[in-house]
Formats: sequence, C-alpha cells, structure tokens
Amino acid sequence: MAVTEASLLRQCPLLLPQNRSKTVYEGFISAQGRDFHLRIVLPEDLQLKNARECSTLLI
Repeated sequence: MAVTEASLLRQCPLLLPQNRSKTVYEGFISAQGRDFHLRIVLPEDLQLKNARECSTLLI
C-alpha cells in the first residue's frame, strides 16, 4: 500500500476505493461536526485537481 493510500485510510477510513484502479472513491467524512457522503471520480493520472466529478451530500 502506498504511503498516500495509508494516509488517506487513516484520515478518512470510510472513504473507500470503488474500483481496482482506485479512480473512484465513495464514502463518508465528518467535518466540523457534520457528516457528508462523498463521491470522487479521478482521471487515470489520479490528480484530484483534474477530477471529472466531485459531489457531496450533507447527511
């Protein structure tokens, strides 16, 4: 597991990869006492700044 993957899992244990290439992540995060459902679709270069779709839903 890459250092960045381990760091991501420690920081957001409920934000998990949804495919083998790890370009789609979905799960839950908490920030400032609020919970969010988050889905991130990354391009093949895995750069968040180039993501096609980022969406959140306040729960």
